[in-house]
Amino acid sequence: MEQLMVFCRDSCQGEATVERKDGRAEIAVSMNDPTDGLYRAILTGERGQLPLGVMAPHHGRLVLRRRPYLRDVEQLGTLRNIQVSRSFAFRRAEAWKKTDCPADLVSDAFLKERLLRQCVGWWKRSGDRLLIALPLDEGVPFPVEALFCFAKPEVVDGRHCIVYTFDREENPC
Repeated sequence: MEQLMVFCRDSCQGEATVERKDGRAEIAVSMNDPTDGLYRAILTGERGQLPLGVMAPHHGRLVLRRRPYLRDVEQLGTLRNIQVSRSFAFRRAEAWKKTDCPADLVSDAFLKERLLRQCVGWWKRSGDRLLIALPLDEGVPFPVEALFCFAKPEVVDGRHCIVYTFDREENPC
């Protein structure tokens, strides 16, 4: 059984084994999971490379098992290592920020007047959109009732809220 190092971002991040039997090469690859995207593994030899595929998360690690034909692995010559690279980056959702005056988030007079009735809320940006979350409590009027048809229910910071999304011009969307 051959042991290979797994390189990602120019440093050794894990290990791999290659076992040759029955006309196949059993390849097992494992490395720490950076949790920021999808990663592809490539078996590298002195005469070329063999793409192995996308690694899967498993208990805090990224793992991959493949059984390519032995002839394909032997064409690479002496095996050097496994090269892993991120092929797709996950977008991190921006965290909600609490505000004691949601009206301060907008300049539109219509919205500002209605949001002045709210003493707490949360907000975040998603691209060029502004999202405002207002608590939805029993026995209290619906937050910004005039925009009821644009409301989306969501739990924010452990509370049931109504989320409104506004474009760059503060139009609901």
